[in-house]
Amino acid sequence: MTIRNPRTCVLPRSMAIALTLACMASSVGGAERKVEKPAERPRPEKTEPATSPLAVTDAELRRSFKEYTGLRLGDEKSVYLTFAKGADLEAAANLAREAWIKTSGKEQNLPNFAFVEAAATLEELKEARVKLRDVLTIKGVVYLDLDESCGCLSIGAGTKEVISRIVDYIKELNIDTSWVTIVQTPEYRLTADLTEKFRPTMGGQQIRTIGNSCTLGLPVYSWLMHTDGILTASHCTQGPQGDNWATPILQGPGSQDFIADESLDLGLFDNTLHPDCPSRRFCRYSDAVFANYAGDLGIRGRVSRPSTVCTVPGVMCDLMVDRPTDDIRIAQATIGFFTGQVLDKVGMRSGWTRGAITNTCVDVNVVEVDASGTVNQTDNTMLCQTLVATSSFPGDSGAPVFQFYDGYDAVNFAGILWGATVNFQSMVFSPIDGIQKDLGNFAYNQEGVTAGFWSDGQFYTSNLDDQLYVTVERNVKPADEIEVVLVANQNISARKEIVLVEGAAIGTGRWTIATSGNTRRDQNGLYTYQLPGGHLEFRKRIGSADEEVSRLPIGHLAGGTRLTFTWQAD
Repeated sequence: MTIRNPRTCVLPRSMAIALTLACMASSVGGAERKVEKPAERPRPEKTEPATSPLAVTDAELRRSFKEYTGLRLGDEKSVYLTFAKGADLEAAANLAREAWIKTSGKEQNLPNFAFVEAAATLEELKEARVKLRDVLTIKGVVYLDLDESCGCLSIGAGTKEVISRIVDYIKELNIDTSWVTIVQTPEYRLTADLTEKFRPTMGGQQIRTIGNSCTLGLPVYSWLMHTDGILTASHCTQGPQGDNWATPILQGPGSQDFIADESLDLGLFDNTLHPDCPSRRFCRYSDAVFANYAGDLGIRGRVSRPSTVCTVPGVMCDLMVDRPTDDIRIAQATIGFFTGQVLDKVGMRSGWTRGAITNTCVDVNVVEVDASGTVNQTDNTMLCQTLVATSSFPGDSGAPVFQFYDGYDAVNFAGILWGATVNFQSMVFSPIDGIQKDLGNFAYNQEGVTAGFWSDGQFYTSNLDDQLYVTVERNVKPADEIEVVLVANQNISARKEIVLVEGAAIGTGRWTIATSGNTRRDQNGLYTYQLPGGHLEFRKRIGSADEEVSRLPIGHLAGGTRLTFTWQAD
């Protein structure tokens, strides 16, 4: 299946960064919509987003050391801690180690903690940032960031010419210029191909509104609306940003494929309503919107999985999807990402891309780019956003951003993409805490087992009718083997299969276990040397054909494990 045109928001290119919102235009027309009442589903359990070992370490240091300003991730084995002068660095390192081990439970994965000297104390930087808030009103300023990883203030300048105005403004406020770094960067623009029709709908696929083509962010459950729906970019909807016009959202190439209605949006606010917003500008903490599903159309916590991942900024990745059922599964939502951590996104224009975080909690001015390529300033500023060095193009607006764990096909959801620099080499997204500040809380993942198989639980395929229960037994087979068992409930008569596929580096072996009619149970196994790169394919009889409905990796399974899948409903 190929994917074509999308729409995305892009950021301008200069030596600094500027943000812009943009979607790709498309003609939707006046589609007649038949709204079906969604099927009743049990409400998900209410949970809070998870915090990473980095976030816990950051919080512990912040509570204990007034000189601490922040941290950033270096390579996989190093974390840089930033302190102002006067801190007991030995005590700080010991506390960081204790917090990391307590959270991760893995002393062997303890990173090396190194230190960076801050330009000023955190309190001094916070006061200076408040004074500098209105630097965002200067035309050509892209962003303002209290960069905790360097213990300094960072200002993005869209052109060389604006740098002198920024310097003069800093001096007028009597702020120490050694505390401020000015970065020449492109501006950030709005971006709106996984362009085919998919059922069930998943994150990363194309959606359309009147005049816009964007990306479905993630199927979620809204605790405020008490219903399932989707998250995507607010600027993709009709009317002024934040106005709720109940925008119809469509999918697929036709104009009649109505899937959802805009239902939760938030108007922009100004400085009279919140001091975080610069003077004469209009702000939000997220460019996100929630739309109610018009029926049983999606699976919570699933993202379409393109066959290729790209890591070079500014490059469009292949939009090919090997199978419509291929997915990336959200294990949990996470807040507290830091500079240097690597995040991914799947957008309908530039596909699956990956890059490192360059800035966190950045206030970003938004620009728009018209059909002729002209950059137009807006009065809008998105507060406390995250910048990542990876591709985003028009059409990617609304894309899901996540932290991917190789070998599990399970990820931590991080937020919703809304823009990119105008050279398409950096994306900007709204983190979960900003989304929830604007729109309330959500359940981001589907309850049940993903690919971890750490414990018993429900397992779901990409077919909305399927439900299986998986039982995980440890140390019941020889240490160099694993076993997979398939059981069909009494109400299941049509053929069901699980294909055990060994890793490609070993060979092309495929072994099928199946139930059908009176055959209610089957099993087979693999040796542990066959597991790396291997996977399970779940298949079922639909009509006269056996169709794949899900696949999951098995390279992480421990020897001696038995997995028993009981197919309960289809």
